[in-house]
Amino acid sequence: MNSNALASPSSNPPLWQLGSEEMLCSIQEGARLLKKEGRHPDGRLQSFWLIECKDWVQSIALTDDHEIVMVSQFRVGSNTLTLELPGGGIEPHEDPQVGALRELKEETGYAGEQVSLLGRYYPNPAMQTNHVYFFLFKHCKKLYNTHFDPSEDLVTRLIPLSHLDAMIKENAFQHIVTLSGLLLFQAYYANYKA
Repeated sequence: MNSNALASPSSNPPLWQLGSEEMLCSIQEGARLLKKEGRHPDGRLQSFWLIECKDWVQSIALTDDHEIVMVSQFRVGSNTLTLELPGGGIEPHEDPQVGALRELKEETGYAGEQVSLLGRYYPNPAMQTNHVYFFLFKHCKKLYNTHFDPSEDLVTRLIPLSHLDAMIKENAFQHIVTLSGLLLFQAYYANYKA
């Protein structure tokens, strides 16, 4: 893809100008539901509803036995159990890398070294204001006791790297943020099977 594809103003849609903001309510973990007024360059007016929440982190944690440390947990939105990368919201002013390691320790008891940032993205730019950071930790070992949030009941799963391709093709990962992190891992670390 041409990296300059978004640089040419003539080929891009116009930007809306966002104006006044109204906080409608606070929701869990410091998130807020907002209503923002927007004006299109042609004069159209539109109200937009946004969810303002903490930035998130996801940890791709590799053991020396060529496994990815993952968690299985219940998710209310889908009313299902999901298999996910360890992660969660980072605290205000917390460094994302520090937050990723904290979440990894709290949710699995594992920790690692040789950390690399794989990327930072908007998980849902249509209505959320936050970013998600993906970090790769190598040489992970179980070193700590877990510390779950009140709504969490997590089970740690060690997924062999040799199973990853098949599990992706079989739709084993239903959380799109986790799937994105695993695909980033595959794209940037093509020798992950080694």
